[in-house]
Amino acid sequence: MYGNIARIIPDDFKKWVDVKWDAPAFNPIPLTEEWLVKFGCENTADGFIIDRFRLFYNEVYKFWYVLDHGTGTYLTKVEYVHEWQNCYFVLNGEELPRIK
Repeated sequence: MYGNIARIIPDDFKKWVDVKWDAPAFNPIPLTEEWLVKFGCENTADGFIIDRFRLFYNEVYKFWYVLDHGTGTYLTKVEYVHEWQNCYFVLNGEELPRIK
């Protein structure tokens, strides 16, 4: 459905800049329940939980709310896998667990 998954590294961007951004078309991967489970999130009645975060899907707007699990404080919204990876890293200081 989404084609091949590619890891983009900074050197790739430099190559594309050098050739006037003749880069291949990349589309972000939508964050789904399947991806959350792969990242080690636990599916509970309160949403998906990992560490101190709780995620639940907003069907109307088609994105995931990220809340602090302990306080319920809204932190941000995420729509794509890379956004969740970046959010987790910035707020937790470490990478998400490896994909299962």
